[in-house]
Amino acid sequence: MARIFYGITALVAYVICGYCVYDYIICRRTGLKDTKLQLPKFLKDRIHRTIGKQSRARNFVLGALVAGFLVSLLELACTGQTYLPVITFAVSDPALRSNGLLLLALYNVMFILPLVAVFSLFFFGVSSKQFTAFFQRSAAGVKLVAAGVFFVMGSFLFWQLLNHT
Repeated sequence: MARIFYGITALVAYVICGYCVYDYIICRRTGLKDTKLQLPKFLKDRIHRTIGKQSRARNFVLGALVAGFLVSLLELACTGQTYLPVITFAVSDPALRSNGLLLLALYNVMFILPLVAVFSLFFFGVSSKQFTAFFQRSAAGVKLVAAGVFFVMGSFLFWQLLNHT
């Protein structure tokens, strides 16, 4: 059963790698609007409505927590594509398996750090226009790095598949 799971997860990682390469090419040519790896419009609209509704709540802190939870659920389509290969990668190696919770916590901290960085930039005066311009300039490079990460994860899982006894 593990061999099948490793094989399917490696294939998923390679497919995502291919989409990242495609998105890299598209970003270099036309920008972000035509990339494949992004949330569908209906989910983006739902996220914007959720944030708008919760930001007008009487208890702003509670509204922010509810909005964060709902947005996390809606973005699972985006974040889940990384979770599966990473968790499979960690479970497939006995040395990593024993530290599974620690690695999952580290993964989540690394997921949150960019959000803290963005919040800090806004707090210290960087405008949304400046941030958007930076993101648009950097998107192609980020897509290329992501392709490399998914290729490495897929290759490791494929190697595990071939060597799993």
